[in-house]
Amino acid sequence: MLDEETRARLVALGRKLKQRRREREMTLQALSKASGVHTSYLGRIERAQRRPSAPVLRQIAGPLGFTEVELLKTVGYLSPDRTDDRLVKFKESMKGEIKVAMANLMEKVDTL
Repeated sequence: MLDEETRARLVALGRKLKQRRREREMTLQALSKASGVHTSYLGRIERAQRRPSAPVLRQIAGPLGFTEVELLKTVGYLSPDRTDDRLVKFKESMKGEIKVAMANLMEKVDTL
């Protein structure tokens, strides 16, 4: 049996996932295909009948437009402190630097 806080968190998660899925005009089938998580399991998560693991949340985060950290915070698997936000920002900044480095490398290769 789940305590009230955990149950409330699961209900909030289910509502948030369903809202985001509908905003993106996705069916459960489309989300299932994009995430690799079975349709019936996704429905149970939305109805707060199942408590998803962190790996399952990671699978559905991308197709719904969440970052992994954002979704894990929503469920309470990660604390909402600023450290997590800094890691996401660092990751994003590194992507930009890598893109620039790759573009420079391609220019050099093209001149060979």
